[in-house]
Amino acid sequence: MKKLLITLLLVGCANPYISSFLLPLEGTQAQPQIVERFGVPDKTVSIGDKEVWEYTLNEESYTSSTGYNFSTGDVVEITFENGVLVSWEISSL
Repeated sequence: MKKLLITLLLVGCANPYISSFLLPLEGTQAQPQIVERFGVPDKTVSIGDKEVWEYTLNEESYTSSTGYNFSTGDVVEITFENGVLVSWEISSL
């Protein structure tokens, strides 16, 4: 519970479900678990021994009464070094 609270403080308003899933996977060969949970990444970038996976999760589109279109959701960037999860970041659309 303490780790989850720290994670929520670090990532602000980020989805606690995503945070609680990723936090225990830091420092591990987590790619199979991540693909199982979130599917194939929307984008991938590889530079040397680093690989960044990007997901857009929980995306919903809305149209306001004035006709303005907007989306909400979470963008998750997960960085691997030599196949090991070294960092992740969650932001809102």
